[in-house]
This record gives sequence, structure tokens and C-alpha cells, in this order.
Amino acid sequence: MRVVVTVAQAPSGRWVFSAVANGKRLDSIQKVELNRRVTVQANLPRRYVVITTPHLRITVWHREPYTPAMIRFPGYGHWLDAYLTTLRELPLPVGGVLGKTYRAGP
Repeated sequence: MRVVVTVAQAPSGRWVFSAVANGKRLDSIQKVELNRRVTVQANLPRRYVVITTPHLRITVWHREPYTPAMIRFPGYGHWLDAYLTTLRELPLPVGGVLGKTYRAGP
């Protein structure tokens, strides 16, 4: 099971946001189940993808430039924001990005 979210600059200069789940490119607005426990919801016109598992929600978003520094920097379009929301305690051991910092609640 794999989800790939990318942004690339087209020859026209426009930034193109796309998402692929299990090797299949997602349509503009689409929700797919990768299995009974994982869903991927894409809204490509609004440039976000939400991956939901039983324990975690991952939102990947490509924003418009909103600060002067972003507007001046021609490569801003490659930036993607990722937000992780825990829906319940993660099963231990936790690895990856959260591995060294994650602590279960009280």
C-alpha cells in the first residue's frame, strides 16, 4: 500500500498537483479505499489529499504563496505542507518521522 503526492511545474509555468494510490492516478475529486482500514481522499482542484488510517490522519496540502518571501522565491511551488493528526494512540513501537518524539497520552 503506497500513496505518492507530487507537485511539478508544467512548461506553462503552472504548478500541477497529483496523487497516486497503489499505482493508480487519482481523479480530480475522488475517495478510494486502499483496504478496509485505509482511505485516501483527493481534492486536486483544491490541492489537498487526506490519508486516513485507524490511528492517524495525514493531510498533504499545496498552498498558494501567501508571504512576500514565498512569492519572490520561484521554487515555492515544490513545497507541500503535511499535517499529522493522531486519532487514537499509535501502536508501539512508533518509527519514522514520529519515532523519536511520539509519547502516548496519559
